[in-house]
Amino acid sequence: MSQYTRLDADIDDVLSELESELEAEVSGSGSYCAGWESKREVFSVLAAQQFCRDAYNLAVARFDTVKCSGQKCVLRYNNPDPRDVFLKTLDITVDLSSVPGAVDVWSRVASPHVSSGFLGRIGRPRHYTYSYACPFGLVNFTLLSARML
Repeated sequence: MSQYTRLDADIDDVLSELESELEAEVSGSGSYCAGWESKREVFSVLAAQQFCRDAYNLAVARFDTVKCSGQKCVLRYNNPDPRDVFLKTLDITVDLSSVPGAVDVWSRVASPHVSSGFLGRIGRPRHYTYSYACPFGLVNFTLLSARML
């Protein structure tokens, strides 16, 4: 089974759990986000996708690798667009130590074409902090702070 198939299966499992939790929430005995939070890899992918949209205006459907250890997950995205010489490889770390409540995400761009000046800003590491909520079982991230490191 490929990594993506496992991830898709995890997402399906989370969605099933969320349906049950939605029923519990409506009756006042559950938490919308508990299912998402319990699946570190899936939750990290969602946070990293939001981060890519906010920090780089980049829609990432899939990451090449997702590796979790303890409260941190590291995701790697290799940009397949040959025209984009500035953003080739993006390493993203998602820190889940503040879950429930907040998620910290930061990045490092690994590209031989990014060094200094204006283009150096693309490659500078970024650190974003998000709060999140799960209305109707869907995760919505809200940007709390954003900074270049």
